[in-house]
Amino acid sequence: MKSLKLSLFAFIAAFTLLIQARGASAGDASIVIEKPWARASILQSRPGAAYLTIRNTGTKSDRLLKVTSPAAGMVMIHESKVADGVA
Repeated sequence: MKSLKLSLFAFIAAFTLLIQARGASAGDASIVIEKPWARASILQSRPGAAYLTIRNTGTKSDRLLKVTSPAAGMVMIHESKVADGVA
């Protein structure tokens, strides 16, 4: 379990650095990663989870096209939006 937690932390750290570097080089676009955290899985057969908020504070649109991790066989992206205080 420690290994999975460390792997998820490494994924979030690498992802954060990558996005920040991308945002910095985009000139007008500013991508901010907020509240990253990871939850390790209980059993080896259960997936772990990592959560974060990606916010574009710039004036240009941007898109997240792909996510990969050497720490996981499969990485999935799920989007949650808050509307009227409900996610």
